[in-house]
Amino acid sequence: MKKFLLLSAAACMAAGAMAQLTPGEYYVKNVETGMFLNEGFSWGTLAVTKDYPMPFEVTADGDGYLFKSHIGNGYIKAENGEYYMDGNDPVPAYLEQAGEYYNIKLGGKYLTINETKDYQTDEWLSSLNMCETLLYTVNQGEAPVGDKSAWQIISRAEMVAALASATPENPVEASFFLNAGEIQVNANNWSQSSWTYIKNGEKAEIVFPDGGWFGHGEWSNKTTYAWFCNDAADGAVAGTDVVYQDVEGMPAGNYKAVYRVVNQNNTPLVIKFNDTEAAPFEYEDSDLWYESAQNSMAHNVKEASFTVGEDGKLSLRMEKTISAETDAQNRFAFKVFSLYYLGNPGVGVEVALDENAPAVYYNMQGVRVANPSNGAFIKVQGKNASKVIVK
Repeated sequence: MKKFLLLSAAACMAAGAMAQLTPGEYYVKNVETGMFLNEGFSWGTLAVTKDYPMPFEVTADGDGYLFKSHIGNGYIKAENGEYYMDGNDPVPAYLEQAGEYYNIKLGGKYLTINETKDYQTDEWLSSLNMCETLLYTVNQGEAPVGDKSAWQIISRAEMVAALASATPENPVEASFFLNAGEIQVNANNWSQSSWTYIKNGEKAEIVFPDGGWFGHGEWSNKTTYAWFCNDAADGAVAGTDVVYQDVEGMPAGNYKAVYRVVNQNNTPLVIKFNDTEAAPFEYEDSDLWYESAQNSMAHNVKEASFTVGEDGKLSLRMEKTISAETDAQNRFAFKVFSLYYLGNPGVGVEVALDENAPAVYYNMQGVRVANPSNGAFIKVQGKNASKVIVK
């Protein structure tokens, strides 16, 4: 996992002044871990941090703000010392300025990282079984504790602006361009509306099995992924089934995709990033089913490189050849596509911001810096992004 080097928030805690946000889409990143606030294991509703960014719709509510995700009703709620993402009743979060970061107070206590709960290695819950990487739970703290309780609240425009620092040696997270790029528990509606599935020439519903109910794991290890099955016995029509998502507004340049896709290899599956073709993990046994799909995705991560042109468009497609021969099985599944921007030499990243707005600075890892000093930084002002040296 790539961690970010961040300035210490513990040294610059303000006196708890209330912060102001313009309502819109934001991403919330923990300073201690360098990972994004997200949803986790079990029923898919426990708040955790992950590498993968999850958007929150943020609206004002009195002196506070409502943070809503894409699962269920999706409001953050406090329960038994931890935070969950499935609140039916909107509960406002209060933001306290902490230097260049924020402390987030909800339900009378602060969002903070539970350092004892790294679920990559925890004996009770296996994040590998869930096709995850590294997780930390988010729990309730009585008072802010340094970087564990410090958060960046990053607008989509700032996420785009941070891409200006990308190089092949230091890629910058760009997965936020995809809708439902990670298939998450209790976010089926979000996934259905984000991905289009053409089966036997017609639009079809995607199936989202969860790992807890198929005999290969406790419910606490439950994961959800997208499952596609078009067997001859069920009326398959020879041709090509397609799952796709079209994206616009991406900076031109070079990208890397990291993905978990498994295919039953008796008929081909091709993954396309614009004109670049890539391969899934091919399941070699005779019968790809729920357990084998989940285990294959958990153990096999693949990568591909591709480019986005000046039109800023990405067509991400999975094209499965369908056989209608007797007893033919046409099956595949996917869990996640992560995207990383590698830059575009000589070309700046265009950002839709006010050209008269104050300059914003990012370090070379793409992290916003309030007071840059002694080093190289990316300066973003309006639509202009440039590298500067501050002494």
